[in-house]
Amino acid sequence: MINLGLLKKQILLTIGVFATLIGISGCVDYKKYIDERTLEETTAVVDNETEETTQIEETTVIEETETVDPKDDNYYMEKYAPVIEEYKSWIYNGTGDYGYVDPNIPPNKDSRYGFIDINGNGSKEMIISSDKYIDNIFTLNNEAPAYVATSGIRIWIEILDGGYIFQGSHSGRSYYYEIYQLDNNDKFINVSSAIKEYNGNDKNGVDIFEYKVNDTDVSESEFDMFCQEYAIDENGVSARGTDPMYLGTNEF
Repeated sequence: MINLGLLKKQILLTIGVFATLIGISGCVDYKKYIDERTLEETTAVVDNETEETTQIEETTVIEETETVDPKDDNYYMEKYAPVIEEYKSWIYNGTGDYGYVDPNIPPNKDSRYGFIDINGNGSKEMIISSDKYIDNIFTLNNEAPAYVATSGIRIWIEILDGGYIFQGSHSGRSYYYEIYQLDNNDKFINVSSAIKEYNGNDKNGVDIFEYKVNDTDVSESEFDMFCQEYAIDENGVSARGTDPMYLGTNEF
């Protein structure tokens, strides 16, 4: 015969064990949930701090970039004042010093000037022009104006792309080309040169030319290669010229 009292105790004991196990499992799951939530919150805090730090660093970089104060035209008007004053004297008085003006080709009221950094080193050159042509280029040498290039009778200058300065001249049927550049210290350096020199006619009346590139005798085709590199046509004008963007707008 089944002992009902004993069976009842066994059932109650079994239920108690299951309840305990369920409670323990629930605690474990709850602890796991708490740990995962804590980890997520900690990660979020770290991410927020990292993002804020990055934003602060980016803001700092932007602020440092914005503090760069390029020199304006007033600065360069002061530095190039000796040139400006000499030009004014010639334009309005018809005479003056010869430090920066060629008296054989005096400026006039059509002359204009402007300041542009030709070689990109942070210091602007002074460019004087008239009509659509560049007359003179000056740079600063030890804070004082210094000649770079000048045009004149049968002499012309162009500023080419890449910061090159092309000076061409001719005498009769002879042509002389010089390619210059300003280095980072605004020192005037010769990059290349070429000559097409007329040397009379042969017995059939055909023109004779001698050619040089960088002071070395070359063939006509080698001279042509020089001209092609700088896009110089038969009249000595370069298609790489960028003069319009350098023409001055300030009146003397």
